[in-house]
Amino acid sequence: MLGPLSRTLEREEIRLSRRAEIDADRHAAMSGDAYETARALLLIGAASAFFDDQVYIPLKRELLGTMV
Repeated sequence: MLGPLSRTLEREEIRLSRRAEIDADRHAAMSGDAYETARALLLIGAASAFFDDQVYIPLKRELLGTMV
């Protein structure tokens, strides 16, 4: 009974979180140096992709392998 409602609320929470992140990025770009803001966001994105590839995915694979 609550399943569909909880999924709807979860999707709305994700949507609001994304919106807040976009607004914060926009504010940072407008209040400071846009070049530095863009550079910082690019570095964060690259670091996230690196950690996914080098740490999180191999760790998840290893942990799931020990459960089998």
